[in-house]
Amino acid sequence: MKTGIVYFSGSKNIGDDIQSYAAAQLVSNPIFIEREELNTVSDELPAIISGWFMENPLNFPPSNKLNPLFISFHGKKSVVCEKHSDYYKKHEPIGCRDFTTLKLFESIGIKAYFSGCNTLTINSPIKESERGDEIIIVDLLRKNYTSDYRKTIKDNIIPKEWRNKVSYFSHFMEDLPSLSLEERMKLVETILLRYAKAKFVVTSLIHCALPCIAMGTPVLFVDVGFNKSEVKRDRFEGITNLMNIYTELKIPLSKRNFIHTGLRVLKIHRLLKHKIIPIPVSYFNEVKKNPPMDKTLINNLRAKINEFETNLIK
Repeated sequence: MKTGIVYFSGSKNIGDDIQSYAAAQLVSNPIFIEREELNTVSDELPAIISGWFMENPLNFPPSNKLNPLFISFHGKKSVVCEKHSDYYKKHEPIGCRDFTTLKLFESIGIKAYFSGCNTLTINSPIKESERGDEIIIVDLLRKNYTSDYRKTIKDNIIPKEWRNKVSYFSHFMEDLPSLSLEERMKLVETILLRYAKAKFVVTSLIHCALPCIAMGTPVLFVDVGFNKSEVKRDRFEGITNLMNIYTELKIPLSKRNFIHTGLRVLKIHRLLKHKIIPIPVSYFNEVKKNPPMDKTLINNLRAKINEFETNLIK
């Protein structure tokens, strides 16, 4: 029997595809279904409902033809609300990717638990002895900032001793929606292999950090800039407990208010480069191991999905 895996074809963030890839590895016969069109599914289908929901909340809840397992789920108030409580009641308990989503469900009387993110189940494609020396910097600032601002920060945020020794990579790709599903999943595998081989990864993206943790790659999560928006921080609680976090980064004109936005457009940040305080060199000279992983969390996530599939066969 096929099991549906949520997939967002319109995403320009390969992190969304990494989540879909991770979920697909946990079932025996995955079939990818469009996240934004779950309400249109016309055939009977079991499905793992995971990831972030959604661009168009008017298309929620999913079709009654879907038999869902809600796990590793993150939802905003637009979908986790009284309006949909009868639907969720049929499928509780809901496995939540973060504590904020868990609290939202509890506030509307739905049984829920913290499942963590399915990307934590990704297996490393290499042996530890195959790890290389590459240090990768992945999206310390998102594209919500101007390209010139991001370049200025990028050029000054790494300690001078290491600026010519690191590689840069981005999860945000304008042409991603034009690629086929097969091409996107192959790209995910290529990226995960690179992360698995890396000596050290520095990022402000959850779905870069979590796969690295799953594969044993040391990662530093830089809590800075765009992530400081309270709207974006609802995804963090519970997840960032698993990471080494750096919060002391100082960058000028980083706020999302009108004044800072205007000054960034005028490129005033170029005059304030001296105020950028880079990540301490000690983080690069002696790479810290990730915090100990709670294997129970991962084992429970795997077990829930295995139980779901097993019950479908009976």
